[in-house]
Amino acid sequence: MSEDLNTILQSPSKEVHSARGVLAKVFRGICKDAGITPSVWHKLMQQFLNNPMNGIPAEDGKRRSSTRGNLNKAFSKEVMSWKTFMTALSFLSPVKAEFTLKLTWRNKRTTVHEIEVNFNDVDLLENSDDEEK
Repeated sequence: MSEDLNTILQSPSKEVHSARGVLAKVFRGICKDAGITPSVWHKLMQQFLNNPMNGIPAEDGKRRSSTRGNLNKAFSKEVMSWKTFMTALSFLSPVKAEFTLKLTWRNKRTTVHEIEVNFNDVDLLENSDDEEK
């Protein structure tokens, strides 16, 4: 585990205040609320690496090590892309997520926009950044 990630996970606040991006702040807040410690993180990492849906063969130690390092690095950054955020949520193993965005417009009107993400829908997770291309 990287020193940065270890510092984040050992901190009671999960260093939410030091994240600069909205998604990184949300992810760290989730880790804080869920009580993710270094030992819990290790278990989640093993679960993620062993999940056949993630396509990381058990016998490929080099690829597993590389994936572990890349995930730890990406999840500890101060800014996070949508693709990384969705991978980070998948890493935490929820069954589903519900996103609600409440917008207040200049004319004082408020609109609410919601979407539900099923983490068993592999196509949705793999194509989470397709709209940006």
